[in-house]
Amino acid sequence: MSYNNQPPQKPIIAMDYSDHLIDNSANIKEALLRLNQLDLDMILFVVDKKRKLLGSLADGDVRRGLLNNKSLDSNVLEFIKTCPKKLQKGNYNIEDLIKYRKEKTAGTGRIPT
Repeated sequence: MSYNNQPPQKPIIAMDYSDHLIDNSANIKEALLRLNQLDLDMILFVVDKKRKLLGSLADGDVRRGLLNNKSLDSNVLEFIKTCPKKLQKGNYNIEDLIKYRKEKTAGTGRIPT
């Protein structure tokens, strides 16, 4: 409830995304260790030395790669999705983000956060 006839302001959510970045020279074992540390936010963004996004890596990508005879010593580039879905800053609203998270977690038993 607002007493000054102003709508309540939405909280600003600050996120340190650096934990989600991994260098493209890393092997998949390093990536698995990082994914495990991230717990529920199990996604990494593979970047080059200039921090240019090369692709995304989630636990399912690793599982599919291992099932296709890739090894733990394989480079992360052999597992990544090179065209990850993205939300561009300033080009979406919170409803879009919520809808995307719900679609992404539908049928997984995970709760969208």
